[in-house]
Amino acid sequence: MATNLVSDEFSQRLVDDVFEIWVDPEMRARGLEPVRESITHALVELPPDGPVIVRLNDEVELHARVRVTRSIEAGENILDSDVDSIDALLPGPTFNADAGWVALLRFREVLVVAFSFRYNRGRANALLDIADQYLAVARYALSVAHLHATVENALAAAELAVKAEMYLLALEGEGHLNRIAWWEQWASLGNAPTELGKAVRPLYEVRGAARYGDTQLALSAADGERSVAAVASIIDHARKEAHEGGVSC
Repeated sequence: MATNLVSDEFSQRLVDDVFEIWVDPEMRARGLEPVRESITHALVELPPDGPVIVRLNDEVELHARVRVTRSIEAGENILDSDVDSIDALLPGPTFNADAGWVALLRFREVLVVAFSFRYNRGRANALLDIADQYLAVARYALSVAHLHATVENALAAAELAVKAEMYLLALEGEGHLNRIAWWEQWASLGNAPTELGKAVRPLYEVRGAARYGDTQLALSAADGERSVAAVASIIDHARKEAHEGGVSC
């Protein structure tokens, strides 16, 4: 999810929910009075499997992208007075890459809230690294006119990328046809370019001929080039989804 602006009403409801569902109970569990003014930072970690973890104040590491009021040199400290507004808020680099999260930061007595319910970023990026390897083999096979190997490796790369996107939504994505059907529907809903949604099934339909040679492979070199280019775009799309931050408000 890309960083977006949302309404003040939504922001306030979300802040209230974060306190009522996670922060207030955590403070009570620590023997503290649930006083909102005492919270300067909060980070709720939502693992795909396992208990929710709530960190408060000095336990929290957050990174912010800000708009500044003056020119800042590389390496120069940024003071509170230099910050005009906060555009994005993210957990620090040691945060669990597979977890969703909700963060709060008190800035000039206003609570900034950010969230991402994308899960399994670590798992997704690991799959995309493997997809890149299959794509590299598919490109080489295409360059030497080995179209059977092109299909097999391009399909493997595409399915790994689709599975990576499913992981981000905490979906497992088992089975060729299940993955392909999900990807087509996902793209048809506007979550990926429509042409990419249609790019995987044609590879699957010629996979039998490509892998087992039981029928003539109905794929030209031009078809192979288009398919490999589309698979590269699917991987790029999944990589972007896995790397983008949360919604800040």
